[in-house]
Amino acid sequence: MITAFGGDKWAEFCLERWSGNSASALAKFKDNNAWDVYTKDFKRESVVTASCDDYRAGAEEDVLLQEQDQKAGRKMDCPVLKIYSELFLGSKYDMRAVWEEFVGKDGRLELVSVGVGVGHFVAEEAPVETAEAMIRFYQRMS
Repeated sequence: MITAFGGDKWAEFCLERWSGNSASALAKFKDNNAWDVYTKDFKRESVVTASCDDYRAGAEEDVLLQEQDQKAGRKMDCPVLKIYSELFLGSKYDMRAVWEEFVGKDGRLELVSVGVGVGHFVAEEAPVETAEAMIRFYQRMS
């Protein structure tokens, strides 16, 4: 269906729906050519196929593997940085409660909510804030 509709048109439709409501964040997304890269790349059948495979895996085998890990008590015992959008994930989930389920006693969880009005595309819509959060995280690791 994506290919029949036009991968570039489909990508643009999704970008419009999943982007945040901040004019400055959307401008950053477009200024850095990310918008153009997404729409151009989704014209390629291999990109559409890989994207569909990724979504399918996330809905099927990844869920089963995560359930197996949880039942076996396997956790991430390493530093974990989760950067997320307050508008999208942050407004729907208690991020700390969700991620603490996955981090073990030897792990360390750091949560960073990025950008007011930032949507699904955190790195593209808030590139400076995302980079700064990553730099701070890795500086603390060294």
